[in-house]
Amino acid sequence: MLRYSIYIIGFVLLASTLPIFDFLYSSDYLLHLSPANEFDGESSLKHLMFLTKSSRYIGSAQYNASIDYILDRLQEYKQSAKHQFEYGLFEPHNFHYHTRDFNAIRKYIKTIEANFTFCTDEKRTLFISAHIDGHPTGPTVYDDAINIAVMLQLVSTVSQLKEPLDYNLHFIFVGGEEYGLEGSKSYVANHTISGYNLNLEAIGSGRPFALTTKAKNSSSILRTWSRTTGVIGATFFNDIMGTGMIKSSSDLRVFEKKGLSGGELVYIGNPSFYHTKYDLLKDPRDVQYEGRIILDFIRKFKVDDEETDQIILGISPFVFTISQKTSTRILYSLCLVLVIQMVRMINKTNLMGFLKLLAVFAIVLLVIAAMIHDFNKKNPLGYADYPFLSSLAIPLTVFVFIGNLSGFLDITQESALLFRGLFDLLLAFVFASLDSSITVSGFILSTIIAILLRNTHVSIRLIAEIILIQPFNFVYSLLFRTLIRYVSLFYGIIGEVAIVATGSLYGLKCFFSLRHLSVTNKYFKLSLVTFLIPTAFVMFVTSKQAPCNDNFTIGGNFAHFYYKNRTSTVSFYPNSGPNAIPHLLSKVKGIQSSQKYKRGISNAPAVFIQKDNDTLPEFIADWPVVDVTKDENDILEINIPFNYQKADKLFIIVKCDDPKQKCVESIDGFDRIERLSDNSTLVRLAPIGPDALIKMQTKGPFSVDVIFHWYRHSKLYNKFVSQFPSYVIDFAKNLFISDTCLVDTFKF
Repeated sequence: MLRYSIYIIGFVLLASTLPIFDFLYSSDYLLHLSPANEFDGESSLKHLMFLTKSSRYIGSAQYNASIDYILDRLQEYKQSAKHQFEYGLFEPHNFHYHTRDFNAIRKYIKTIEANFTFCTDEKRTLFISAHIDGHPTGPTVYDDAINIAVMLQLVSTVSQLKEPLDYNLHFIFVGGEEYGLEGSKSYVANHTISGYNLNLEAIGSGRPFALTTKAKNSSSILRTWSRTTGVIGATFFNDIMGTGMIKSSSDLRVFEKKGLSGGELVYIGNPSFYHTKYDLLKDPRDVQYEGRIILDFIRKFKVDDEETDQIILGISPFVFTISQKTSTRILYSLCLVLVIQMVRMINKTNLMGFLKLLAVFAIVLLVIAAMIHDFNKKNPLGYADYPFLSSLAIPLTVFVFIGNLSGFLDITQESALLFRGLFDLLLAFVFASLDSSITVSGFILSTIIAILLRNTHVSIRLIAEIILIQPFNFVYSLLFRTLIRYVSLFYGIIGEVAIVATGSLYGLKCFFSLRHLSVTNKYFKLSLVTFLIPTAFVMFVTSKQAPCNDNFTIGGNFAHFYYKNRTSTVSFYPNSGPNAIPHLLSKVKGIQSSQKYKRGISNAPAVFIQKDNDTLPEFIADWPVVDVTKDENDILEINIPFNYQKADKLFIIVKCDDPKQKCVESIDGFDRIERLSDNSTLVRLAPIGPDALIKMQTKGPFSVDVIFHWYRHSKLYNKFVSQFPSYVIDFAKNLFISDTCLVDTFKF
């Protein structure tokens, strides 16, 4: 009975530190641990209040006011500085520029630099960067106003330091990040720079604030961060970005391509608020906390003789770094030791038990897949508003199921250890060259120790398992709490897969850690009652209301489309696609839905209303003037002689009649063509210049959609939005769909 009792309570013991880690991330622990220094949090908070008066999208009044405000403060600091610095405004002069998937007029972007020169070696330069602009969905406090406010006050603080630094320090207030990283791309294209970059960003609102992403060979940044007080280091997030699951980038990658090493500090509290109106200040003390730790970083920054690729992991005061090469070598060495130990345990009995466990594991994988499918069909992400509960319930469900299923089999202790070893070796194969390799090394080390201690008392082995799982508990708790609020941005079933797979991995790890401790089948067969745990959890998720509320939002785009035939539609396109449609239909009366609703750029699942004989909104006096012609040489010209209606941006979509034909061969002023599909091309201008003229070399019959966009609302739009719950909100408005869109179609 003792062995089974240990198995039953084992999961609780293994997971007992998860609430501790969760508390450390969400409480004031790191706030109180941050160093007390001369950073002026009150002044920085005043900067933040000014920057967040309204939306700072490029070309807006608040954007330009923020530029002027930063320049005025820099002038004040320069007049009283003990260490002189130079500052200036950089404005790109190329009229048209194409970057990644966004064509923009760069002359509206304004980047500011404030440079302290303490040494003559330009390679010993640290660039600290953040971006001024934000999405027009709101004040975007954490993305990236708070980082700009902290940087601005750091200029003042550094200018008053008693002793000079032994390296150069440049602050880059990047003028445009949300429009395809245009600000940093234009900056590095026009400057010769080398050194190190510490980029300040956000994928959520509020703390935790952690170093999650790195450039290649960035040991100076990572080692200094590990010595900084009150911080979190977790570059295993770098591996997630490398999967392409999260399709976003940042200025760090632009500086990396220029040859700079570096890392990125990111706010990761509630990513459900990312790029929405709920990106508001959660705690005024965040400003003081960030400023203090970055000032501590500046003081402790040391340049390595040779930059190496490092991994960082931990929470203060236990943050360590290790080189990627060393981590990989350790992993391979542990794999070799594990294989030797496994070979010594192979015999007919153990091998048969191993094969039985393999069959059980295959069944469990099918059950996990069925669970994902069931959750997604009946109530997508139904558990997502309960992050801590879900971080325990999902792995516990898998743990109980595989534990009970394997309990009906005659499996020796060695069979369980053999299967555990194989699972660890598979993980090692996948993660050997990644930052997660250090975590997998912990898995393998614990398996080796379990094999070596297999003849000792069960309590000794349990204590060893509890100690050795702690690094994974740190990784799992931080990853799960971030991911469960971020997946509302994922399309379709992908969010469900990400969460359940992460939780299931933890459940399997707990099973492997405990199965070899309990091999008495008699008591396993008495444990069928524990099947009530997964049954209750599945019933809870699939039967309750969707988790949506003001802490877990449904992000998407509201838009009012007007057409030349005087019809209009007001619609909402959820980021998660079809998953959110049933919930929206249940909450809002009088709306329709479509899985392939036309939204100007492409078809997408949406809910909408339609109105015939509609009039233009009061802020648009007339239909915008646009002249679209094609000459005998197949040159298509789109001319907007003057943007007198003050549209915020312009989209031009050219779609060939032949679905396999590329009817746009080149566009004057753009370095490459953005293809929406094999037969459609997109050109975007944001903001629109005073006289916009687009010339394209075309061929074949095609249609042209010219779409004018405004970040202002019609009355019908406001009425439509008011019918939705408060947690249904606009996301990242300036990239694709604006609030009001006028569509003009031409055929050639």
